[in-house]
Amino acid sequence: MYTRADVLQTRHKAASFLQPLLQSPRRTSYYRQVQGQRFDRELLDMAERYVKDGNAAHSLWQAAQDGKGVTEVEKKTLQYTLARMKYTPKASAFLKQKLHGRQSEKSARPSKSAKRAAAKRAAEKPAAAKPAAKPAAKPSASADAKAAASAEPAPAKSGAAKSEVPDKATKKEGPRVLVKWKWVKRPNSSFPAFPVVMPRKEHRFSLVICHPMGCYSTFFLGPEGLVKDLLVQSHLIRDYCKILCPGAKHIDWGKQWFRYRSNRGGTRRCHEEVISTRDLQKAVDFVSGVVAAEVSQLQAADRVLLGGYSQGGCISLEVGLALPFDLGLVISQRGMLMKQTMDRHEAVMTSPEPTPAPGPPGPPLSASPGAEKTAKRQYNGPSAKPRVLMTAGVLDDVYLLANQEDGRNWLTQYGCEVDFQAIKTLDHYENSHEEHALVRKAVLATFRRAKKLKAKKARSLRATSSNEMPLSQ
Repeated sequence: MYTRADVLQTRHKAASFLQPLLQSPRRTSYYRQVQGQRFDRELLDMAERYVKDGNAAHSLWQAAQDGKGVTEVEKKTLQYTLARMKYTPKASAFLKQKLHGRQSEKSARPSKSAKRAAAKRAAEKPAAAKPAAKPAAKPSASADAKAAASAEPAPAKSGAAKSEVPDKATKKEGPRVLVKWKWVKRPNSSFPAFPVVMPRKEHRFSLVICHPMGCYSTFFLGPEGLVKDLLVQSHLIRDYCKILCPGAKHIDWGKQWFRYRSNRGGTRRCHEEVISTRDLQKAVDFVSGVVAAEVSQLQAADRVLLGGYSQGGCISLEVGLALPFDLGLVISQRGMLMKQTMDRHEAVMTSPEPTPAPGPPGPPLSASPGAEKTAKRQYNGPSAKPRVLMTAGVLDDVYLLANQEDGRNWLTQYGCEVDFQAIKTLDHYENSHEEHALVRKAVLATFRRAKKLKAKKARSLRATSSNEMPLSQ
């Protein structure tokens, strides 16, 4: 018969055996089984999250293209989510068009064997088309008539027909640009490596752009992305601008700069979302370090631009206002000026600006490894008031147009020069060539301003040196 002490000792041994097993990290498979079918686990988890938060179909499609393309499992996963989950009509139409368009394009493309067979048939056709020699026949009246008709000169082509070929030949298309990038990892940083597109000739400017929530750092590098549009449409950007795409950490269900603690998207309180301030501070420190390194390398803050899309736009506005120097331009593509950002800088608006300490000119933020750790001190000093480009969608159902206009008014009152552009046909998810054109125009204008400022400083420096020459003699 077991005593109470024996039972307790047995329980203690069992607990000692099971406790490490329960606390050990559980390995999850890449796939997820649902009713005997295999699906992409991460893509399915993202779809479940997006159905709750607003159906970001565009982000789902970008996530499915993380490798060489959309695999059969990823395609089947997206089709499963369309059948089982409740999407908005726009999101459902977007995914169906992508899936069906991709399938029809693949089926319409001939295989290599079909191409070889067609080439063989084309080569054999002239030889088979030669008719056998026939005995001469007595010419008839109808044959004479045909010969006379064939001897008549052919009617001249009309002017419209002549002009068709030259029009096609003289049609100008953008240069074919292959977007190439290298992966860069910041030293002593817990954030992942990110792609960097180097200029073809010389590094004179830098553009740092932050991706939206749920997407990878390669979001802007796709065929319809912002980077491809900038490189194709502008040789100045292609030859002299370095483009950096820093990436967020994988938190909970996917890539995000900070976590939301509430769900107020699509309402007039979307700027008051309860967020993880710890995540926000880490993201601001990391992006500030990336920007500071570029400023230190170029020795000019006005030649560095910072942008972002959606949640990345929230980060670009937060960092642009937090830095102790003015960047050349801060871009927010359908982002939001969060209430946390406004509250952080309200004291700067009401209190007088402190006198800066004497010292050498230039950005005070260090660009050494781990420089993002010093960004926490920036809110104690004077904040920047950079130029800002804000683009908003009239049809945006996540960050409403009215909230975007409130953010513009706050920035104007704060002292920033704001260029606000509302696009009538734009929602929150779709890529827009019109929006890309606005960004490109603002980027090139920033380059021209920086070039003029550099020439003005050089002239003033030469004038100063010429005035000092007689005194030295």
